[in-house]
Amino acid sequence: MLDLMRRAMDLDKLGITNYLYTGSFNVPCPTITGSVRCDVMMVEKILGVKFAISEAMASLAPLAEMAEAAKDAYLGGLISGKRGLTHIHVGKKPDRMEPLFELMKLTDIPVPYFVPTHINRLTPNVMEHAIRFLKMGGTADMSAIMSPETGSPTSLRADLALDKFLKAGIGVEQLTLSSDGNVSMPIFDEKGNKVGLFNAGADHLYRMFVRIAKDGKIPFSDCLKLVTTNVARVLGIEGRKGSIKAGKDADLILFKKDYEIDTVLARGQVMVKGGKETVRGHFE
Repeated sequence: MLDLMRRAMDLDKLGITNYLYTGSFNVPCPTITGSVRCDVMMVEKILGVKFAISEAMASLAPLAEMAEAAKDAYLGGLISGKRGLTHIHVGKKPDRMEPLFELMKLTDIPVPYFVPTHINRLTPNVMEHAIRFLKMGGTADMSAIMSPETGSPTSLRADLALDKFLKAGIGVEQLTLSSDGNVSMPIFDEKGNKVGLFNAGADHLYRMFVRIAKDGKIPFSDCLKLVTTNVARVLGIEGRKGSIKAGKDADLILFKKDYEIDTVLARGQVMVKGGKETVRGHFE
């Protein structure tokens, strides 16, 4: 967590806004201060906690320990005026999102304070549970890197998942789209054997956004909600982020035709101009 905080501070110096979750796949959660509640209360950047459910690679923590972490994030948020979210990685084990439903019963924390991610998975059918969760009033996150074409054969591409959600009566306002960028993804041969790994870039988010926008099945304003206003609202940072308004951070992208990026501003600073980077990291 300290290394993550150091990297976050480096990005801030470059002009790139960032926020953190405390925790990891595993419970008990690694923290900076020694507790999830204190991390959320005392560390400005930390908006909540993250851990995994239905994941073979995660620890086999009892549900009560997960509930304590979620409760601490929620209470830390109440005290500090933050959202105090519990962000949940949903893996490939057959119980899917069932542990989340049990967590909500056990803690009695309101549904909007839980945000599951990687919901665009078909084997097992996580989307079925996601629709159930969304109809309870929650918001859930689709992963842009998850598709058979990018080495995730159990997944459904995010644009196709969006179609299914909309047909099930889910509103665009209840969905977000994130990259899960820089994660290691497996490479499979024609027989389905894992033969290597590749680093999935954060640009998957941009490319999936463009795919959805070009598809034209939803208005462009709704495409934007998936990566702007919805995200800011869920994280509780809509006072600074997510829309263009006087007093908010000037985070802007100017597109050419065909959604090619021309200019990027972060907090009013020009980061990309004419399609070329104008600001680089300290060691780039």
